[in-house]
Amino acid sequence: MTFDSALNPFNCAALGLATLLLGAVPSTAQSGDIDNSFFVKVGVGASDYTGDFPIQNRGYPLDLQEFMRGNGVPFTNATELGYRFSPSFAVAAGLQVGNYPIAGYGGSGLKETNLYTAQFLGRYTFGDSDQCVRPYVDGGLNATFGGVRTGYGPSAGGGVDVALNRSLSLFVESRLNLVLPDNAIDGTSNLGDLPGSESSRTDDPKGSITGPFDSANQLLGVGIKVDFGGPSQTSNEASSEASVSAFPCWSDEAETTDASPSPDTSRQEDPVQVPSGTFVMGLTDEDPLSIQNAGRKRITVSSFYIDRHEVTNAEYRDYLSRLSSDERQERLPDSTDWTEARTEESWEVYFRGDYYSDYPVIRVTWDEARAYCQARGKRLPTEAEWEYAARAGYLGRVYPWDGLTTRGQNGDYLANFNPPEGYAADGYAFTAPVDAFPSNEWGLHNMAGNVAEWTRDAYAPSYDNLSDFNPHNRSEEESRRVVRGGAWSSDSFFIGVGVRDTQPRDEGSVEVGFRCASEAASLDPGDAPEDTTETGNVPE
Repeated sequence: MTFDSALNPFNCAALGLATLLLGAVPSTAQSGDIDNSFFVKVGVGASDYTGDFPIQNRGYPLDLQEFMRGNGVPFTNATELGYRFSPSFAVAAGLQVGNYPIAGYGGSGLKETNLYTAQFLGRYTFGDSDQCVRPYVDGGLNATFGGVRTGYGPSAGGGVDVALNRSLSLFVESRLNLVLPDNAIDGTSNLGDLPGSESSRTDDPKGSITGPFDSANQLLGVGIKVDFGGPSQTSNEASSEASVSAFPCWSDEAETTDASPSPDTSRQEDPVQVPSGTFVMGLTDEDPLSIQNAGRKRITVSSFYIDRHEVTNAEYRDYLSRLSSDERQERLPDSTDWTEARTEESWEVYFRGDYYSDYPVIRVTWDEARAYCQARGKRLPTEAEWEYAARAGYLGRVYPWDGLTTRGQNGDYLANFNPPEGYAADGYAFTAPVDAFPSNEWGLHNMAGNVAEWTRDAYAPSYDNLSDFNPHNRSEEESRRVVRGGAWSSDSFFIGVGVRDTQPRDEGSVEVGFRCASEAASLDPGDAPEDTTETGNVPE
């Protein structure tokens, strides 16, 4: 067997991988989002050679003559490294290695039937990303080694992926690799060149139906595919993967750590009971600009209730209707500065109109939000409670959902924020209904984006002085309060679960709303005592 000195299988594979990586990097940079991932495929299959043999009868792809009359077992091993740009589009570099028995060969040029085919493919996968079974087609170029000389040509194939869990799937596929020139694999381009041929004509009817090509095909391959990407995992979280349903495909059920059981939503229709647990509070990814300097701290929180949604305009209007006229005027959201709202509607239309009834109430001060919650027998969540609930029991998450991206597997944005394409790219230029986007695994909506949410805590620049058990900063001197979750105007960094911001407690904002929480042994509104815990000056 002979090889081109400058282009052997190893150089070709290295060139393909380099091309793949260089092509992938600009895509990530341009998108400003990590909405894609690498994958690896490993499989085995049956090989098929179709060329200018056998001389006894015409050869066809899939004619199985290799099994009946060839030398050795026809098989292939296939490996592939790919990069997925979207739920449907991917590129891949692969190497198909196998034994391709050449049936009825009587010549002297070819010494072996082992072929090495490097493939460079583009792939399109049909269906939605949440489907268990998804067919795909691909096409590209190949370079085949191991014959009389190196050959090149087009490749085309297709198959089916069957998802087993979030990152693992089975695949079944076939692929046709046409090779030029016609004498690259078997050393001849027509049967008239061979002793014993019935004709010296180049259009001898015997030989390959593939005409001027030889082909080194994979009849039927099966194997596994592993996707890399998604959230960073601690060892505990990684081990919990085993608890996910393995067949037929991964579900949307929460994959919580052993220390954080699933929340109980059976006791109350609206709030979610968050289980007691321990987590690492603060940013879990790198903060190169030092925007956040509070640090990280291991925190334990007791079980508590938290509302599924942000408080809506309709709910706040109902609350106001139950107050005296003087109290109603005092608790009415501030409508004096509406210029920052990205809507042509007036404040009156937004707050009082039926169309916006299920949109979050905004321009509410910290004291007004606190009074509303207290009237419901509740309170604002502490900063630690809010972050723990947003993470839904996971360690190492960037967002309230699985992965490093702000898009779901179907390509849609998972939150109302300010994407690189502009405010309205997620479907809303301003606020959105409180249930417009998917909830996290604990059933909580908009823990990223829409409106930033008041928490119970006074702002402290560092977590160092906070207690590691149910922390709550009550500083009387500090006029700012911590807000969490980011808003419709925030970029992707500021809607992360570990990112915090501040707002003066006596100032409302078109970017700030709230939701309520309560103790696990919650009180009826009429039994709620006056909350006097905000005036201490020593953090818990």
